[in-house]
Amino acid sequence: KVPVMFSSFPDGDIHAIVENIADCKNQSVLLFHRLYPNQNSRLIQLFLTLDVLKEHGAKDISVFVPYLPYSRQDKRYIPGEAISADALCRMLKGSGCTDLYTLDCHFMKGNPEEKRAGLKVHNISVGNRLMKAYKKSIGTDKFDVVGPDSGSSYLTVDHGGKNMHKTRGDYKDLTLSDSYRDIESLIDDHIEHTHDNVLIIDDMISTGSTIIKATERLRAKGIKNIAVAT
Repeated sequence: KVPVMFSSFPDGDIHAIVENIADCKNQSVLLFHRLYPNQNSRLIQLFLTLDVLKEHGAKDISVFVPYLPYSRQDKRYIPGEAISADALCRMLKGSGCTDLYTLDCHFMKGNPEEKRAGLKVHNISVGNRLMKAYKKSIGTDKFDVVGPDSGSSYLTVDHGGKNMHKTRGDYKDLTLSDSYRDIESLIDDHIEHTHDNVLIIDDMISTGSTIIKATERLRAKGIKNIAVAT
């Protein structure tokens, strides 16, 4: 175990020290690092740590982050728009990361492994563990699992495959300063709810607007016992 210490200079620049760095020479390193909250500064911490490990001769460097920020923007919808998922993976690979491990990565949709911008990404889904925890908390396996949109379908496919349909505003209506399209509708009329307990599950929550609308839809159907897992 090799500790990494972070502090800040008076102007806010980040200072990073990998203790006992000589122990990493010619070794395979597994780096644990959290990238949320404050993902922008935490990414700089990660890049600095990777750089010093690479400089001091680490054989290879794998990184584990529970949540991968910038993974939501995995397609280009507007000319000149940055694909942040690719940009981040390129930067990590260029900084010395050989393998990236993360939980329920947004752009992987349940795939266990893929290469993104040249970086090998390993995706570990915790959906089943969240459902087991929910089952234990309510003391019964009589509950419905619902995804708030198609993006969460990989989490529900083995549990009834119940997913709401979500529509957002048109990309053509966005201005250059916009980064978020409002939700126009969330529909679950096609879903048959068989239990009084419902677990809404998704890979990420940002503003919470989708989860709130999903909860409102379920309550309108008379369902009172609603939980959220993410």
